[in-house]
Amino acid sequence: MKARLALTIWIFVASIATLIAGAETIAGVRRAFPDNGQAMFGPRVPAFTAAVYAQSADYPTVLVIAAIASIVLALYFWRSSRPFETKAFAATLLAAINMSLAASLTMSILVAYFMLPKLANGS
Repeated sequence: MKARLALTIWIFVASIATLIAGAETIAGVRRAFPDNGQAMFGPRVPAFTAAVYAQSADYPTVLVIAAIASIVLALYFWRSSRPFETKAFAATLLAAINMSLAASLTMSILVAYFMLPKLANGS
């Protein structure tokens, strides 16, 4: 039981760290490659790249809000009167959602900023 508790807490804390690291990574990419850098690989800009450029300013905020909401939900579940297995499942489910959100937003930035423009312009 103590090992499961330690593992659950470790996984949840790692997911919060993943959200924060993803927010910082996305903010760093946005600072390094501003919006006027859409055509840095050539004249053709893919539609997905243009859409991500338009929305990516909000990605770090979304990740930080997700981290705060996850902490609040985890505290709610942990203080509830439900059995330990349910609490551990809820915390692990929150961790999985956190990691999936951070990975999807970070990968969309990397694909839209670096891979698709190169492929579209043949460079």
